[in-house]
Amino acid sequence: MEIEEVPATAQGAPLFPLALAHIHRLTIEEIQAFTNGLENQIGQGGQGRVFRGQMHSPNPDLNGRPVAIKEYSDTSGPHEANHLSQFQHPNIIGLISVCETDDKFYLVTPYMANGDLLSRFRGLGWGEIVNVLRGVAQTRSPLIYRDLKLPTYFWTT
Repeated sequence: MEIEEVPATAQGAPLFPLALAHIHRLTIEEIQAFTNGLENQIGQGGQGRVFRGQMHSPNPDLNGRPVAIKEYSDTSGPHEANHLSQFQHPNIIGLISVCETDDKFYLVTPYMANGDLLSRFRGLGWGEIVNVLRGVAQTRSPLIYRDLKLPTYFWTT
């Protein structure tokens, strides 16, 4: 997989923020191959659909890796990708890749097979819940997250 040039808008400004220049870009054909033609839908959010996929890559760290692919129809996808690309923390999901078409934006992240916090909190005591919420709150950089709710956080262990 090769990194493509950052596309430009009609005004000549980069379509993606400069912070995304280092993020690998996939083609829509690769996204479709990873998701069996966008058939593996696993969720629906306020900003779009989420699909489960499996990476096909010459990079041994990525090849065969299960991924979640979030589809956006609005301009929030590049903004979310920009935010994810700026954080490296064990409690924040990493960004693997992005894809842009004329009318859609796709964000590729690791797939979290253990479910979201809402489903996991149901069996936990208050002490365990407080420990998890402390982990959610611990980032090295300030982060403003406009969609803070349990179904948007995923359990990794």
